Amino acid sequence: TSLRPILVELNGVDMSGFILVDSFSKQDTIGQPVTASVTFVNLSSLPAVGDRVRVLYHRALEFAGLITRVQRDSADLRTVLYNCELMDWSQILVRRQVRRNFINQSAIIILDSLLKQELSGEPLTIGTIDSNISIPLVDAGLHVRAFDLVRDVAGATGQTFYVDFEQRIQMRNAAVPGDR
Repeated sequence: TSLRPILVELNGVDMSGFILVDSFSKQDTIGQPVTASVTFVNLSSLPAVGDRVRVLYHRALEFAGLITRVQRDSADLRTVLYNCELMDWSQILVRRQVRRNFINQSAIIILDSLLKQELSGEPLTIGTIDSNISIPLVDAGLHVRAFDLVRDVAGATGQTFYVDFEQRIQMRNAAVPGDR
C-alpha cells in the first residue's frame, strides 16, 4: 500500500512511485465526459490507449476510466515521460453511434434498448434514474453519438447524466445538486 496521498493504478497495479509530482489534473464539466491527465516517469512497460486507470486521493476514488492518448517525451538521457490523457467510462458512449429513433419511450426503456443493441458487450449498466417520464420523440438522425443521445434524453426529462466509477449510467435531477 502506498503512503502517498494520491494513488494511481494502471490496469489494477499501483504505479504511484512512477508518477511525476503534481502531474494529475481532472476536468469535470456537467454534460461532458470527465477528462484527466497524468504523467508517468520511467515505466518498464509502456502505457497504451485503452489501459484502465484509477486515481484515489486518501482512499477516495477521484477518477476511473481509460487512457485515450499517450505522448512519450524525454526529459534527459535517463528520464522518459509518458504524458497520458484520460477519459472516464463515458468514453464508451462517445465512441458508439446510434441510428434510430424512439417514440413515446421512457428514459429507462431507451437506455435498456441502447445497452442491448448499440452498446451490447460493453460493461455499462443502468444506475439511478430520478425521472422516468415518457419522451414523445428522441431523433438520432443519421449518426448520433450515444453520449449525445443519452445527454439529450436526460435533458428532456430535467436531468443531467454521467457514467459513475462503477460504469453505471446515472440520471439525476438537474435542479438538485448531486453527488458524483
